[in-house]
This record gives sequence, structure tokens and C-alpha cells, in this order.
Amino acid sequence: MSTRLALVRDGVGVAGWCLGAVLISLAAVHLVAGTSPRNALAAVTDGLGPLFAAGAIGLVGTALVAWYRVRTGPDARLWFEVGSAAANGLVTLALTFTLVGISAGITTLHGRTLSPETVQPIIAELGEAFGRAFLTTIVGLPVAAALRALLGVSMTMRIGTGSTP
Repeated sequence: MSTRLALVRDGVGVAGWCLGAVLISLAAVHLVAGTSPRNALAAVTDGLGPLFAAGAIGLVGTALVAWYRVRTGPDARLWFEVGSAAANGLVTLALTFTLVGISAGITTLHGRTLSPETVQPIIAELGEAFGRAFLTTIVGLPVAAALRALLGVSMTMRIGTGSTP
């Protein structure tokens, strides 16, 4: 089987597992919280922002395909590096969006006068911007750490069994 076809096959397999995990998670949220799947997904994209969510999904997907290839395919060292780079990219994405959110919050103060009447609305705007900013870090850093651990343990297991090409 060609390398490209094997990569597509593995990517589709990992995507299927991820989609299944998302569906099970949405069903669990619905059972526990009574929230519809549409509202749960809207809360995620509203909280994190659609651009961060899309970037994170792409990087996590890349890391998971790499993890699968580390475990099963040839070129385990190459795929370990690909997965590690994707996990590190998720850290960079999370921290970048944190800084963007903080900057957006600070920008709302530009040209505004603070008075007893305007303090509460300004604090509310700052809280929303900072909340989104820090949520990207709260989500991105632990997920990246988990991906790096998954890749590292899998690579160590491959090396330990002597099956690394």
C-alpha cells in the first residue's frame, strides 16, 4: 500500500474515533446537564472562539494521527516529531490567543473615560475578553501536555520493544 494511501486510511480512522468521542461527549453533556448538542457546541465556540477551535482541532487531529502512526506504522521517529510539533503548535496557539484576548480587552479601554457610571460596563467587557483569553490557555496547555505524554510513552514503548524501524 502506498504511503499516501496509508496516511489517508490512518487519518480517516483517527477522525472516526475522534468523531465518536465527540458524539459520546455530547450525549453525556445532554444527559447530565440537559443541554442540546447544538447549544453545547455553540458554548465551546463562543467560549474559545471559532478560529481557536478550528486551529486546535487541526493540531489535535494531526497529533492524534501522528500518535497512531508512532504506534503502528513505519517511520515512528518521524511521526513522533510530527506529533510533538503539533502539540507544541497547540501551546503556541493557546498562548497567542491569550495575548490577543488580553490585548482586545485592553483596547476596549482606549479613549473611554472612567466614571462611577461607566466602571461596571467596562469591567463586564474586560471580564468577557479576559475570560476568553484565559480559556484558550486553560484548554490548550493541558491538551498539549496530554498529547506530548501520549506520544512520548508510545515512542518509548516502541523503542523498548525494539520494533522501531
